[in-house]
Amino acid sequence: MLDRPSRAELIRAISNYLGERMTAFAFDERIGEIAAESGDQTVFSGILSRRPGLNDAVLAGVNAAVEAMGRALARDLAPVRVNTLSPEMTRDTGAYLSMPEEAREGMYSSIASRLPVQRVGSGEDIAEATLMLMTNGYHRNHSGC
Repeated sequence: MLDRPSRAELIRAISNYLGERMTAFAFDERIGEIAAESGDQTVFSGILSRRPGLNDAVLAGVNAAVEAMGRALARDLAPVRVNTLSPEMTRDTGAYLSMPEEAREGMYSSIASRLPVQRVGSGEDIAEATLMLMTNGYHRNHSGC
């Protein structure tokens, strides 16, 4: 049996994973141990379910479907907890790498100026939220970030 990873190791692993792919989330063996202990699950959606942009119909539909599935699974699988995490704009997931850097940074700055925290999220923010949902037994079918 592997040693239980530290909180910092988990956050780094989740953050690194999110940097590679945001929509299809699968934990590596070490992170999966936490979910295996309780059976709890966390699925990921995104802001497009609530605020789709131009030509985002398919992604908006997928995100909305994941959120609906999370709610249904939370009910169907009880007492196993199923949480849906749906972050808003997140800087380091790789989702906007096709944009020129100057345009991407301008987009982040523009969005950050309209948010209460005055910044867009990071992979570490999402990792912290994921870890909280996986380890805090009080939360059930949380959606948002």
